[in-house]
Order: sequence, then structure tokens, then C-alpha cells
Amino acid sequence: MRSYRTRKDVRKVLMWTGVVFFVIVSIFPLVEALLSSLKPPSQLFSRSSSIFLPSSVTLLHYRELLGGTRFLTYYFNTTVVTFFTLALVIPISALAAYGLTRFEFPGRDLYRRLILFTYMLPPILLFLPLHAVLTRLGLVNSRAGLIFAYTSFCLPFGMWLLLAFFVGVPVSLEEAAMVDGATRLSAFFRIVLPQVVSGVVAVSVFVCVVCWNEYLYALVLTSSAEMKTLPVGLATFIRMYTIDWGMVMASVVLTSAPLVVLYMFVQRHLLKGFAGAVKG
Repeated sequence: MRSYRTRKDVRKVLMWTGVVFFVIVSIFPLVEALLSSLKPPSQLFSRSSSIFLPSSVTLLHYRELLGGTRFLTYYFNTTVVTFFTLALVIPISALAAYGLTRFEFPGRDLYRRLILFTYMLPPILLFLPLHAVLTRLGLVNSRAGLIFAYTSFCLPFGMWLLLAFFVGVPVSLEEAAMVDGATRLSAFFRIVLPQVVSGVVAVSVFVCVVCWNEYLYALVLTSSAEMKTLPVGLATFIRMYTIDWGMVMASVVLTSAPLVVLYMFVQRHLLKGFAGAVKG
């Protein structure tokens, strides 16, 4: 009995050691970027200064970033594209997943399988035909074109994830509501949708992360500086012969901050969301 407890304690210690090591490795780059962004230029590569803590704090890199570059333009473009992509993906994927779980029609099972297949296609295979379509529509080098492109490959994942949640909601709940006089649509919004909030949050976080970090489509579909998003715009800070590392670190901090805050607020729903998808 004692040997069993000893082995159990050893496994627990090893597990928590691994967790702590993983957390440190994960947050170290962001912490180092934050500290480097606060260091004066003379201390960034100085061996005499502390590796981690700056001896003096300065906001010079942030002032140069916000006042001397198009960073705020990139930030605005990324925010607009993310918001409207989210506004399209969530209602469409929720209604589509609901329809696939509640209505019988020819080819339904095949369509459900094809949803995940379309998401598994490498994005590099799709950007050329998508670029041709957007060119004909006159949406190249525009925020609307990026919203259209991001919606096209965020929708399949959103529908696939929400399918598992709607399958887990008993049909009897909405049937009881419709017996009491509710319409199909009101039963969906008042009865079914509150049961899948965790799934909606998980899809929302996924869409935000994809739109915020996506580089390939933004690079191909935008040409003017006024339309560039954060990943493409920040890449211009790295020049051939000179790199302003202080400004780069400041841009990393400001770019990562919204996603970090988002994870902090929705992590509980996010864990439930992916756990529910696995069960489904």
C-alpha cells in the first residue's frame, strides 16, 4: 500500500513539474518581449545590464511605434476584419449546424463529412482560386475581401464544432417550447442556443485567433499599406540590414495583449467547448 502511494506521489510530482516547465516555456517569450520593450536602446544587447529586468524603464519604443509607423492603421484593419468575420461565422455556423442536426434531407450525412474535409485542405491550395474570385468581384485589396476569405475557411470548423453541441441538446426541449406556442426560431434562440454557449465561445476564440494571426491571405489579397493587417504590417518592421528590436518587441506586446485578455476571460467556456466537441 505504501509503495503504491509512493508511486502515485512520484507521478504527481513529475506531472506538476512538467506542467510548470511547460507554462514557463510558454510565457517566457511574451515576458521577455515585454521587458525588452521597456528597455532603453542601449540596454537591449548590453552584457552589463540584467538579462531580464531593465535597470531603467522607457516608453520610447511605444512612442515610436504609435507615432512613427502605421501600426494603428494595421490594428484598425485587423480589428475590423476580425469583428465582421466573427459576425458572419457565428450566426451562419450556428444555424447551419442546427439544421444539420434537426432536419432530414438527402445527402445530409455526406454534407456533414464534407464540412471537416473542406477545413482540412491546406490554405495554400485555395488562395489562388479565391484570389481569382475576389478579383472578379472587385474585392482585392479591401477589408471586405479579407472578411470574405476568412469566413470561407472559418465556417467549416465552426459548423463542425457546433454540430457536436447541437447533437447533445435533447429535441424534447424545443418541442416542449413549441407546444407552448414558441416558433422554431424562437425556440432555437431561447432554448437551444443557451445550451451551446461554450461551443459558441470556442468557435469565437478560434475565429479571433485565426483572423488576428493570419498572414498568407492578408499578404496576397492586400497591396496598399492602408489595407494591411497586423501580421503583414509588422513584417515590414524587419528590414534587410537594420531591425529596430525595441519597436518590434513593443509591437509584439500590443499585438498579443488582446488575445491574452480574451483567453483570460473565456478560458472556462473554452475548455468546456473543446471537451464537449470531443465527447460529441
